[in-house]
Amino acid sequence: MNPNADNADELHVSNVTSSSLKLRWSSPDHKLFVYFEVVVMRLHDHALVLKTNVSGTELTVDNLESSQTYHAVVTAHTAQGETVSTRKGIMTTSKSPNNSIQFILYSPISHI
Repeated sequence: MNPNADNADELHVSNVTSSSLKLRWSSPDHKLFVYFEVVVMRLHDHALVLKTNVSGTELTVDNLESSQTYHAVVTAHTAQGETVSTRKGIMTTSKSPNNSIQFILYSPISHI
């Protein structure tokens, strides 16, 4: 029995910021060549944010909106296009940091 079998179908999320996050997953079968279809959608309106195919087991998703919830689906396919496994997750980006900038206006003092 594989001690990691419980984690095999998990989608891990890390490095969450206000505009990006990192998705990571394991390969379902190291003997099969697989590619992964990654689909990320904004949850509240189901807007497609990303749809791509990758050969690796991690992907950084950029250009996200702060304080938004996203739904990610990673589907593993064989080289022949057969579906091997599907992983799903829901994640929320962090709140945008307060980037307020203060401007100080000044006039030089002239000596007459």
